[in-house]
Amino acid sequence: MAFPPPLLILGAVALVLGAVGLFLVLTRNGLPRTVGAVLLGGCGGIIFAVTVVLIVPS
Repeated sequence: MAFPPPLLILGAVALVLGAVGLFLVLTRNGLPRTVGAVLLGGCGGIIFAVTVVLIVPS
């Protein structure tokens, strides 16, 4: 099964931002920690959506 490049790129960006979010949550307090949590949550949602789009049609 071939992966559509835009979805693959979106997934990769979401993984990177999610990693940054996780780093902020684990190492910072206050506002940066909140931003990290939002990044982590948003990117988790994007990764989930990309996974569903790739798996459901097959």
